[in-house]
Order: sequence, then structure tokens, then C-alpha cells
Amino acid sequence: MIREIKVLVRRLFDTFISDVHTHIPCQVVSYDNATNTCSIQPCINQIRFTDPNNLSTINLPVIDDIPVKQFGSGKCVFTVSPQEGSYGWYHVSERAIENWLLNGGIVNPSSARKFNLSDGVFDPGGYTLIEDGDNGLIVEPIETDRISMRTRSNLTKVCVLDDESIDIKVNDKTTIVVNSDGEISVAVNSKATIDIDADGNASLSTEGNIVIETTDGNTDITTDGDTTITSGGHITTSGSDTVIQDGTDWAVQYTALKSAFDTLKTDVNNFVIWATSHVHPGVLAGAASTAVSPVPPVQSSADMTGSKITDVRMP
Repeated sequence: MIREIKVLVRRLFDTFISDVHTHIPCQVVSYDNATNTCSIQPCINQIRFTDPNNLSTINLPVIDDIPVKQFGSGKCVFTVSPQEGSYGWYHVSERAIENWLLNGGIVNPSSARKFNLSDGVFDPGGYTLIEDGDNGLIVEPIETDRISMRTRSNLTKVCVLDDESIDIKVNDKTTIVVNSDGEISVAVNSKATIDIDADGNASLSTEGNIVIETTDGNTDITTDGDTTITSGGHITTSGSDTVIQDGTDWAVQYTALKSAFDTLKTDVNNFVIWATSHVHPGVLAGAASTAVSPVPPVQSSADMTGSKITDVRMP
């Protein structure tokens, strides 16, 4: 008799607590980012105790309008959008929570229900021990020396390491590292690198082009040391003025200067030819003269003003 009573009490107890829910792994059916709520399908079926000799299970229903837990506090928040089919944990509240959801603060429960499926918060980030498409097991190992915000593939990530450094990687192509001394290193496709050391020394190396563009302002390069520009090709400027050092004098155009010089050289040479071949005046013979009037050379018209480059000034 006592045994039968124990069995009956146990059956009644099991039947009662079968409707008490606490934490359930669930799968996202849909997500509303405007309200930060989702519909979820519990992943563990409920056992029915109505027939002790033939225990069976039933699917728990889809639960709608469930608030999604986002990690944060005050003005700072780390957000994630639960993807359809992804897993997470549904944390069921001890009491009805709608008054708190609608009003915040300290409130009375709207009803006497406890541990009910309609009262809870969905916590994204549930992972099974097997890979399930884009869900489940995270195949790439979790790095234990850092806090990471990353993709499942680990090709793109933002990490804060326990040695006080920061590591950022984008699609395994671009890497930005800031070490504990504040030194910065940026590498892109192994083709371009930027390094800044703790003393403020900076270097840029690239296999591609370097473009510096300002649409409404100045570009200033200031140094207390030497500035060296080395190029295997042309160095081209397109500004209205190019000023080197104090810019107190004008630069010249070699071609125009050479043209003026060559003209002057030709005139001087012609003068030399004339000077060495002219005939001195003759003597009077009656009313006639045998003198040959010299033909003076034409004065040089060489002009160097065309060699002046007005938009490049030098010391």
C-alpha cells in the first residue's frame, strides 16, 4: 500500500513539474530588430506522464515576442542579431515579466504564474558538440589569451589580448596590431605595410600607388630632420604653385633657357666672324673713295624671360 502511494505521489509530482520550465535550448524562427524580439522553437521535447506505462513526448510550441538579451550596460552595448536557425538559451523567469518589460523599475507581477514558457529572455549563442551548418560546434579553436569578436571561420576578428595589445584581422588579408608599447603595424595582402614605433617613427611601404587627397583643406608635412623623396619614375605636382624652402627666387625652364643661350651664342659668333673679316676704309682718289663701308652686325635679340617658371620658386 505504501509503495503504491509513493508511486502515485511521484507520478503526480512529475506531472506537476513537467509544466515548470527553467532553461531550454532553442532555435531561432525569426527576429524583429525593431523591437529586439524573436520567435523561438524549444529544441527539447516535453515528456508526457499521463500514461506511466507508455511515456511519450510532445513538441513544445513556438514562443513568440521573446526579448533578446544583448550584452551591455548603460550607454555601452554589444549587439548581435540572432540569425534564423541559430541556437541559444531561453531563460524562463520565476514570475510574469510583462509589467517589467513595459515599465521597467520595481513592479508587481501581472499574474500568479511561475516558470511559464511565456515569461523569459532569449540568450543567443548556443553551440552543440557537432557542426550544424553555420551553427553548432565552432570548428576553429577558441583562442585562450584574448577576448575576441570574430566570425566562425576566425578569418575576421577584433581581439583584446591579455598582454595589453590589440589584434584586428579582416578576411585574413588585412591585419592591424597595436602592441602594449603603443606601436602600430598594418599589413594589407602582404603588399603594403605601415609601421609606427614607440618613438613615433613611421614607415610606409607598398607595391601599389600612394594617393593623398584633400577636398577642402591643406596637406602639411612637417619635419625637424631631412626629407628624402626617391622615385624610379616621375615626381609630378599639379598645384598652382610649387614653393621650395623660402621661395624667394624663380625656377627656370631648361629648354627655354638653352634656346635663349643658343641664340645669343649664334649672334656673338656672327659678330666675331664680321669683326675678323671686315674691310678697313680706303683712300681718297680725286672726288671718289675706295673705302668699303662696313656692315654692322645685327644686335642679338636673345631673351631669357621665356625660361622663367612662375609657379615654381626656389631659394
